[in-house]
Amino acid sequence: MGCPSLVSFEESALPTTNLRVFSIHHCENFSALPKCINNFTSLRELKVVYCSDDISFQEEGFPTSLTSLEISNAPRIYTSLVEWGFNRLTFLQELKISGEGCSNVVSFPEERIGRMLPPSLTYISIHKFENLEYISNCPLLEKGCSRGKGREWSKIAHIPFVQIE
Repeated sequence: MGCPSLVSFEESALPTTNLRVFSIHHCENFSALPKCINNFTSLRELKVVYCSDDISFQEEGFPTSLTSLEISNAPRIYTSLVEWGFNRLTFLQELKISGEGCSNVVSFPEERIGRMLPPSLTYISIHKFENLEYISNCPLLEKGCSRGKGREWSKIAHIPFVQIE
């Protein structure tokens, strides 16, 4: 159900050296991730799901040790992540992004930024981006979705215009 009264965490109360999972779900008043989160050297999973759509992330960046990242209904975090650069998350294997509140996003990764996804990525889930027109820089996706012969083609064959490069 979440914690409707949770707004933030006391910075000094968080174990920065051995915290592996940081997960916040359905805390509609939670407004900022800890300023020191980029110093969480053991953090592997970060999930921010259905909290305040105004939730922000620190300029210092994301913990580069992440192997799994899930964000939902967090347009400011999404924008921070895009500008900071997905490619800096060199250990990231799993990425789940839900685009509620991101109606201005038409490409992934965003073309205006031009940064690539990390090569370590093995699973990606992108949904609820109502204006998304294309996904770029995904060579394995290109192979699996090639017209008529890719193993994933049947899942997208009904889409009138498909261009994967």
